[in-house]
Amino acid sequence: MSVPAKGMRRQEGGEKVTGSTRFTADLELSGLLNVHLVLSYVPSGKIRGMDVSA
Repeated sequence: MSVPAKGMRRQEGGEKVTGSTRFTADLELSGLLNVHLVLSYVPSGKIRGMDVSA
């Protein structure tokens, strides 16, 4: 593997420095759902009910 002797100029470098680059966290998407993971405190327990009204 060869390594270039001079640094290579990145194409997106200027946009990142000025703050004009759009990242995936900046995208606004409508109609998405949120999920919350709930872990059990009882090993091998059975689910007897679930409140999904929220």
